[in-house]
Amino acid sequence: MSNEPLWQDYDPVQYVEKNYRKMNSQDLVVLANLMDWYKKNKGQYHLEIGCGPNMYPLLAAIPFFEKIYAADISGKNLNYVTDQLDKLSPIWLPYLRILKDYGAEHYNFSFTKSVLEHKIQPIELSIFDIEPESWDSISMHFVAESISKSRRDFFKACNCMAAGLKPGGKMTAAFMENSESAKYGDIEFKTVSVDVDDVAKAFDGINTRVVSIPYITPIRPGYTGIIVCNGYKP
Repeated sequence: MSNEPLWQDYDPVQYVEKNYRKMNSQDLVVLANLMDWYKKNKGQYHLEIGCGPNMYPLLAAIPFFEKIYAADISGKNLNYVTDQLDKLSPIWLPYLRILKDYGAEHYNFSFTKSVLEHKIQPIELSIFDIEPESWDSISMHFVAESISKSRRDFFKACNCMAAGLKPGGKMTAAFMENSESAKYGDIEFKTVSVDVDDVAKAFDGINTRVVSIPYITPIRPGYTGIIVCNGYKP
């Protein structure tokens, strides 16, 4: 069964408080990857698919794209992102400090309301509905393995993401490695266990580099690390 109905019921503020109040080692890994990847692959339009309420991938993309589309199927997630564009929660300030400390040449500006609203556009869009060959750049963080317990859904989601890239388009993604179901509040989300080989197979046809990074301090029980995948469409 898909988790889609559950995403309409959960509380994104509670989710952010539990998962992002304290910066985790995996967040640092993802941020470092994004800063390195984006500065080498600037573009006009960028899609963050399945953005959830996680702001730091969107913030990391700001200097490198004219417009960033924050896409999700959950109205609650999109409302959270919209509220953050008006005024960022203090929870995200440590992530901004990382961006400014390690990417000062790119992030030496203020993340004001006018900057955020000009750069980031929330949109309702499922990963399964990405129009083929329509994007120069797409990112995805912890989405495809969190749709359901079905491996078919995982591979279909990754295939849809890859198909959405124009020829020469760039992609970056992160996954929970060997993930078990996750519980947030009273809601249990089914996940599918994937490893490096699964991710490489899912993006067959994309020139990718896939790396497994063991966790140092896990955000929850039931996974062995994260997988980072960067690549481009020939």
